Amino acid sequence: MSSVNSNFGMESLGLVMTKRANESQGRMALSVLEGAAQTAQSVKANAPAPKAPTAIDANKGTIIDTTA
Repeated sequence: MSSVNSNFGMESLGLVMTKRANESQGRMALSVLEGAAQTAQSVKANAPAPKAPTAIDANKGTIIDTTA
């Protein structure tokens, strides 16, 4: 086997191994994202309903002292 063929074979093997590693990392990242999305959805579903504003809450922030 010539050195050119040997180098080509090693480079091809390196490329295949790199591609497989990238695909594996991509699958792991996707599974982490899917898990995070499911967690966020379950947290949102279990969160208490927001409190309806009352007349007292409606006036908060309407009087601002600007003379300071």
